[in-house]
Amino acid sequence: MSSAVQIPAELDDWVEEQVQSGRHASSAEVVRAALEFYRARAPRVVTTLEELRELIQVGLADERAGRVRDDDASLRDDIISGRIRRPTP
Repeated sequence: MSSAVQIPAELDDWVEEQVQSGRHASSAEVVRAALEFYRARAPRVVTTLEELRELIQVGLADERAGRVRDDDASLRDDIISGRIRRPTP
């Protein structure tokens, strides 16, 4: 599969710098490496209620098994109490 994308000039310059430095052999390699890096670190989005329930059960099992640190419990308490709120977009 071949794709063509447009990127801002400053990113295009950075891609070219990566190739010129010898760090990557081509601009395609730079973009591929960047996308792989992003994919490995991008937040995972829960897409179904069932998946959310499964993740909650995993968390509860971790807590029962003692795999939750005190700071994790404090964060949970802060979230439940409303001291920490989800940022609004």
